[in-house]
Amino acid sequence: MERALEEMIKISQDERERYLYLREEMAESDRASQIQSAQRIGRKEGEILKLISLVQKKILKNKTLPQIAEESEEDTIVIEPIYTLIKENPEAEKEEIYKMLNL
Repeated sequence: MERALEEMIKISQDERERYLYLREEMAESDRASQIQSAQRIGRKEGEILKLISLVQKKILKNKTLPQIAEESEEDTIVIEPIYTLIKENPEAEKEEIYKMLNL
């Protein structure tokens, strides 16, 4: 504890040390921010992939666009681009459909 206090006093008195310390703090904050952003993007991609998979299954059961939208509790405007791509590319995997969506 005493050593940490001595380090803090040294940093507060030395402008260069203070600058280096603050720069490292900012870099750490940036890294944390980048990780959070990547996690948000990953979650969003996962949600869309899950929706694509759901639409694929419902198309195989000969469900119509309005039925799929209602059953998935999504707006038709959200489902329609996915529905159209799956209908045009019935053999495509969900990852391929995701890429075709150009999100």
